[in-house]
Amino acid sequence: MVGCGHCGKIIRSIEKKYYDKLKEKKIALVGGAVNLDDEKEVKKIKEIRKNSDILIAVGSCAVSGGFQRMLIGLENGFPQRFVRIGDVVKVDYAIIGCPPDEEEVEKVVEAVLNKDKEIVDSYLILKPYEIIAGRPIIDTYMKVNEVLLTSNKELCLGCDDAPINYEFCTGCGTCVAKCPANALTIDEKPKVNISKCIKCGTCFFNCIRVKEALPSEAR
Repeated sequence: MVGCGHCGKIIRSIEKKYYDKLKEKKIALVGGAVNLDDEKEVKKIKEIRKNSDILIAVGSCAVSGGFQRMLIGLENGFPQRFVRIGDVVKVDYAIIGCPPDEEEVEKVVEAVLNKDKEIVDSYLILKPYEIIAGRPIIDTYMKVNEVLLTSNKELCLGCDDAPINYEFCTGCGTCVAKCPANALTIDEKPKVNISKCIKCGTCFFNCIRVKEALPSEAR
């Protein structure tokens, strides 16, 4: 799929470490957005889905389309339309981040590998990643227990022109520290510079109020 390559490095590292177990359980990790106008690419992701029991989307491009969604246009005279993997095939778990922490990806993989052992922690850990995978367009101001506190009127997660819900915001600055594009600044409350925003969704998923809404085992 199409991306900057960082998520691909993380995926290769995880696959190397868990190769036998991933192969045995038919678990696929995929990064990057899908170019709808590339027949080979669309066919490839469909084949990956067909041959996998579980598909995990890794990184913001794979999960929400990321900055790739803004690249609609022509390349070498051919149209280009980039979408998230979940717009083409079913995604079981989605890990946001630009790029996500490798430790977080490994945590999700281990939880998936242990899920059939009826380990309660695995289900709690996986819940938010399952929710995000299943909701390509997030409703405006979802309930706290649905793991989102930010608004979204477009196609990415919490990245419209007002991604901060000030009713819930405590002004802690965690989102500012985590933003990979330096698109957030803070005085008493964070502010977003939309011209810098790459629409990755990292801000909402690192929000401490989001984490407060999860069971302690899932944080």
